Amino acid sequence: MPSDQPSQQTTMPFGDHLEELRRRLIYALIGVGVCAVGMLFVGRELIILLLSPLLRAMRDAALPLSLLQTDAPMAFTIFIKVSLITGIVVAAPWVAYQVWAFIAAGLYAHERRVAMVLMPFSTVMMILGVLFSYFVMLPIILAFFIAFSVGYKMPTTFAPSLFDIVTAQPGPTGQPTRPDATPAQTVIVPILDADPPDPAPGQIWIKHPEREIRVFLGGAIHHADLIHHRRLFDFRPTPAEFISFALWITLGIVAAFQLPPIMLIVGWTSVIDPAWLAAYRRHCALACAIGGAFLTPADPLSMIILAVPLYPPFAFGLLLMRMVYRQPPAE
Repeated sequence: MPSDQPSQQTTMPFGDHLEELRRRLIYALIGVGVCAVGMLFVGRELIILLLSPLLRAMRDAALPLSLLQTDAPMAFTIFIKVSLITGIVVAAPWVAYQVWAFIAAGLYAHERRVAMVLMPFSTVMMILGVLFSYFVMLPIILAFFIAFSVGYKMPTTFAPSLFDIVTAQPGPTGQPTRPDATPAQTVIVPILDADPPDPAPGQIWIKHPEREIRVFLGGAIHHADLIHHRRLFDFRPTPAEFISFALWITLGIVAAFQLPPIMLIVGWTSVIDPAWLAAYRRHCALACAIGGAFLTPADPLSMIILAVPLYPPFAFGLLLMRMVYRQPPAE
């Protein structure tokens, strides 16, 4: 058989193809199930890892390092959801292999070579998108949103109502002084960068940079936040809200980082001439900005942050298109 011919499995009856598809789906589901169960053993660590950008941004903004739980099963629901999603992500190569094993039999040799290059390339771009979202995009977006929300200060005075004006009474001219009042003694609490290795019962200190007052009682260290709460908005997100927010951001960025593989396919199939696409670079830059607006929250900072990295993948994809593009024969 020539090397550029599909394999003999393409001559199987339709029922045999359905049976092969069912078998591959079962294998894929088994792989996802095994990975999801395995992730249950590290579910708590995964949640802490996912929440780390939020907690770091809250610490930098001098906010209490605690999240809001609005119902009893929330922590358990998040645990199951994160374990399941992580299991799907970990099992993605196995699922992709099952899909490839099913469709490869019907491909020509040159089509299989392209697919074998495209799949690892797409996987690498997906990993880069996840890393960019976790280490770059999320910290900057969170810093912007938290700084904006804590910028609202609690007003010290309020506009009087008509009732206040009518019922206003002259205030006292001075505060009475207790005859037995004595000056308060000054207590200086040490500020430490690390907890004492062997604290004494009742010992108290301030932990920096967490801005927590800590005291050693009953064989354990107890914490209390030293945060100035004179703010109009109290930023206390729930873990479920942040994880959903981070998931959508990551999905948008991963989708954007799939631009080079998509352009590689477009160039290989000769659907679009790369010379024609290169003539519209400015329009593509505008499209990247619009894509950044759709893939991220509606604020200018995050739109720019994503729009700028979108153009290099486009330029890289254009280079790949030129490498694989073949001028279609004239009719």
